[in-house]
Order: sequence, then C-alpha cells, then structure tokens
Amino acid sequence: MLHFKNFATGAIRFHYISLIRCFSNSNSSVNGSTAPSKDDYFAAIHHISHIVRRDFYMERTLNKLRISYLNSELVFRVLRACSNCGTESFRFFNWACSHNPSYQPTTLELEELVKTLARTRKYTTMWKVLLQMKTQNLKISPETISFIIQEYGKQGLVDNAVTIFNQCSKSIDCPQTVEVYNALLFALCEVCKLGLCPDINTYKILIPATSKVGRIDEAFRLLNCCIEDGHVPFPSLYGPIIKGMCKRGQFDDAFCFFGDMKHKGHPPNRPVYTMLITMCGRGGRFVDAANYLMEMAELGLPPISRCFDMVTDGLKSCGKHDLAKKIEKLEVSIRGI
Repeated sequence: MLHFKNFATGAIRFHYISLIRCFSNSNSSVNGSTAPSKDDYFAAIHHISHIVRRDFYMERTLNKLRISYLNSELVFRVLRACSNCGTESFRFFNWACSHNPSYQPTTLELEELVKTLARTRKYTTMWKVLLQMKTQNLKISPETISFIIQEYGKQGLVDNAVTIFNQCSKSIDCPQTVEVYNALLFALCEVCKLGLCPDINTYKILIPATSKVGRIDEAFRLLNCCIEDGHVPFPSLYGPIIKGMCKRGQFDDAFCFFGDMKHKGHPPNRPVYTMLITMCGRGGRFVDAANYLMEMAELGLPPISRCFDMVTDGLKSCGKHDLAKKIEKLEVSIRGI
C-alpha cells in the first residue's frame, strides 16, 4: 500500500513538472498531446505555491522543475497564493530574478510582494523592495502605500505610518491622494484602539492632511483632541483648517474661527495672516483682505509685497478706490517707497 502511495505521489509530481515545463515554453505540449487547459495551468501554479510555502529547500526543489521561462503573470500568481508567507515569498521572488535573467519584474508582482511583507511585518525587507522599485523607476500606487499605512496602524506603529506618509512626496514618489490620507486616519484610529496616544507630531501631520482634502469636521475633531491632550493649538495647526474652509467658500466661518483663536490667546503668525489674505483675494473678498492686512501691520507683522499688490488691484477693480489708496499709503509707510 505504501509503495502504491509513493508511486501515485511521484506520478502526480511528474505530471505537475511536465505541465510547468510546458507552460514555460509556449510551443511545447505535455507528452505530445494538446496544450494544457487553464485548469492544468492553475494546478501547476498551486504546486509551485505549495513548494514555496512548505519546502525548506525551496530553491533546490524549484531548480529541479527546470522552468526555462518565467513571466510576470506566473510570478504574480504564486506571490498572491503565498500572501501570508513573507520570507518565503521574498525568497521565491529572488529565485525568479536570478533563475531567469530575462525576467524583468513589473509593478504588479513587486506591489504584491510589498503587501505580503507589510502583512507579515517584514518591514526591513519591505523597505528594500520599495527602494528597488524606485531605482528601477517603477511607480508605487497610492493603493499600496495606503495598505502599508493601515498595516502599520494595526500594529500600533503610528510613527512608521507617518514616516511613509511623509516619504510619499520625497523618496517614494507617490502622490498623497485622498486614499492615502484616509489610510493615515485609519492608522490613527487603530492606534487609539490599542490604547496608545498620538503625540503633537501626529496632529501636525493629520490636521493639515484632513483639511487639505476638505474633511473640515474631522480636522476640527482632531484639533479638539489635540487641545484635550494638553497641546497648545499653535498657528501651523489651526491655519490649515482656516485655509480648508476658505477653499470651500466658508469665509464667514473661517473668519469666526480665526477670531476665536485670537480671543483664546492663540494669536496667528505672519504665514497665517498671509494665507488668509491670499485666500480672501482668491475668493473676491478684497475688503476683508484689506482689513486683515491692516490688522497684520498694526501687530508689527509686515505684509509681503504680493499681498499689497493683490489687495490694491482687487479693491480698484471692485470700485473701492478710497480703501485702495489707504492700503497704498500703508505700504509706503512700511516700506518707505
């Protein structure tokens, strides 16, 4: 009985090897028969995946298959089938690259490998793959970055999540889309569930991020949480919220919030005033822009030339010539020109 079992296992293994060799050569067939079906193809993929997951001497066993040609689809399907085996997947990928020099990895399988490494907490290896993608000029999708950020959040590694978020526009060259921002928010929520508290640097990332994508209510909740945690709402924290409201046309609400911050002892700085004046100009609120410009000057914060030019031109275009002359005189008194 044991002899028959070994014989059957060997026959099945020989069949898989024949299929794999056949698929590695599009012009061949198994034992002179017709080309194998899709079922045979996926059975062969399953056999390779089983070797990757189970075989301690994976590379040696894979070499015995004598696969003469590897393509992106085969590598991708094996990696996806081994999505819970980080180290083994990385070993298989390295074997695929070294076994067949003509095989050129694409974004498809590299991103699948990155997800597997993130899922299995092999972060050092994951970063190596990300840098490899950059050196090969392969774009990393926002969906993959979002996945990594969420995985960091599940492990309570909010600093790591913030790091890769910041690297999007620097070393990784991936756009910070709404999906990526949402992933960062998800990571923060996961960290809070684990009983960990974000620090001020976390809020410095999240509040501008939520404001930038128009989620003003969420930004306010984060600001309130920041204050409740004992942090001072300095201008670079609440400034992005004001800008976000202005972008949505909520100027009156923005002015009210701006005044509230001043009343509570959190005065704006020069960049916040400049931003507010600029947003007023873009929204056609030139009288409000002029008022904030004069207020800014009274506080000893000299406005930049661009603000003066924008406000005076805007006032003249809407018929407010007297106020425009007043702003011009203010500029002369400040700059002496």
